[in-house]
Amino acid sequence: MACVQLRTYYFFMSPGTDIRKQGLLKAYAAAMILIAKVADADEKWNITQFAPSGFIQILTIAAMILMKIVNSSYASYIDTEEGKRAFNTAASLLRKSSVEDNDLQGRVNKIIAQLWNLHRNLNLRKEEEPTVHIKSRWGASLLHDSLWMWREEFGGQKALPPKLNATTSTSPSSNSRNISTGKAVFVVLW
Repeated sequence: MACVQLRTYYFFMSPGTDIRKQGLLKAYAAAMILIAKVADADEKWNITQFAPSGFIQILTIAAMILMKIVNSSYASYIDTEEGKRAFNTAASLLRKSSVEDNDLQGRVNKIIAQLWNLHRNLNLRKEEEPTVHIKSRWGASLLHDSLWMWREEFGGQKALPPKLNATTSTSPSSNSRNISTGKAVFVVLW
């Protein structure tokens, strides 16, 4: 879990560098391993029904790493079919951890499924490196960036607020002001 969280740092590096590419591919490998280990543990001990929210958050971040890498120019360096299966496994684990239809895990599962379809259908992204526009807090940046994309497509939000639209780092305090103007998606999911 720590490896997945720490390797999200490579999303913050300037695109086009070999270090960034190698780091993101290592993040992808770490996400694949995490999902496989969670699936194995769940099969043996049914842990997803009792997992704390932090565990679910890291599993969500792992799924989003897979989503970004599989649907980018980095897809040529990985087995995309294996990545798709691991993403589906993560979605299944999130669904299994849901207690009732509209709880946190249930909403996360629906949102990441919609995000996967959105990424899959954006052909332009498949030619680009995986990126994030919100750069403030490692794994949370990946989550928030994906949620802004979801809001633009499915939630009626037209674009990132001006301070979040920049590709440079912003301070957490400016992000929190901008994010707090939105719907409760961020409060509910993170």
